[in-house]
Amino acid sequence: MKTEEQVIEEPKDKYNIVYIIFVFIGMAMLCSWNSILSASDFFMKSLPKGTEMSYITSVYNAGCLPVMFIATALSARMNYFYVLCIPIAINTLMMIILPIICTTMKGSAGSLALVMIICFICGICTGLLNTAGFGMGGVFSSRCTQGVMLGQGVVGLISLVPLVLHLCIQGDNTNAVGISFFMFAAVINIIAFISILALKKIPYSKFILNRRNLSNAKTDEEYPLLRNKDRMSYEGVNDDDEPEPEPVPKKTVMQQLKGFVLDLIRIAKKQAPWGFAVFHCYAWTLIVFPTVILHIPPQQGLFTDEWGLSLWWYIKQNIFTVWDFITRWFPNCIKLYNGPMMMNIVSACRIVLVVFLFLCVYVKAFQNLWVVILIYSLFSITNGYHGTMIMANAGNGLTDDADRAMNGSFMSLCLNIGIFSGCMLSMAVSAALK
Repeated sequence: MKTEEQVIEEPKDKYNIVYIIFVFIGMAMLCSWNSILSASDFFMKSLPKGTEMSYITSVYNAGCLPVMFIATALSARMNYFYVLCIPIAINTLMMIILPIICTTMKGSAGSLALVMIICFICGICTGLLNTAGFGMGGVFSSRCTQGVMLGQGVVGLISLVPLVLHLCIQGDNTNAVGISFFMFAAVINIIAFISILALKKIPYSKFILNRRNLSNAKTDEEYPLLRNKDRMSYEGVNDDDEPEPEPVPKKTVMQQLKGFVLDLIRIAKKQAPWGFAVFHCYAWTLIVFPTVILHIPPQQGLFTDEWGLSLWWYIKQNIFTVWDFITRWFPNCIKLYNGPMMMNIVSACRIVLVVFLFLCVYVKAFQNLWVVILIYSLFSITNGYHGTMIMANAGNGLTDDADRAMNGSFMSLCLNIGIFSGCMLSMAVSAALK
């Protein structure tokens, strides 16, 4: 019989392997979206004239959000490995097919239709990945959630690729840059797929997920239905001295679904302030990036030729991605504020930076190179640091594994609603700036 001390003993994450795997999961969650968003020049030259990037991003989000609503309700019970591995495999295939369609069917209506379908499929897969990734991060620890957020920041550095190519290669390199985006995403997806399979073999991971399975069973009063041999496989469980329990009637499918929905409503009510904080943090970001940033002109006398104007665009894009990536590390060691009220106040204060960025488009006094870099850097820093602070701390008051899993998925849903809302508002902003 195992002692009580052995029962509660939890393995350590040796060499931070689990944390690193969650970084790769975060990269896989966002790499398809980032590749599609970053390859705007490639799409504009490959698809029929008049095509707007807002069409593509809207279709992508139309696939993502409905799936996330359903998956969030089921997040406490989903098999994370299936829900992560299958969408990653599909996204990998889509990232390979997408540039082939754009280059072989250039300018045709058929290419636009196929790109829209592929982006819709990628959106569905991303919705599942976000729900499962943040849900599993919530079960493990806030540090693993930070790993997911960091991974999303890492994959944002994909935009450095065209900057380097542009500096090294004079002339039109749109196709090379566009294809490099999609190949990068495919490679990241493959690495993440292998990492997730390895996660099942790590003692720390097995302990956490087995504990989650027991928590789910106890919550549903189905614990007695677990066989002794299954329960013995869980770390620290030994039932040799327990009598065989009487079976508990199984719930119908409708009863289970009702329970899932009620659980989601309960978590949503409790975590609403956190959800709103991450919602309007990312809504402000997507209103500005990349639509408003694209329209900020260079300082008079700088970046005057076609190559220089392209360089200016790449500089603006990378100010955001680099600062966003760097500041996602900071919550590990620097916590400037805490609590849902402060999170909402900081999110609301970002509107000041949004106003200043609009002034950079219209007011010449704000079109100084260093003024633009300063304002845009502050905007990028607050996105990376503040977004990670919200996502990592939202589940701190929850003790049950099932609740933490659902909270992670709920927060991911709020984040993506913010992204979708920002994308929709950016279409109106884009029309106003023309």
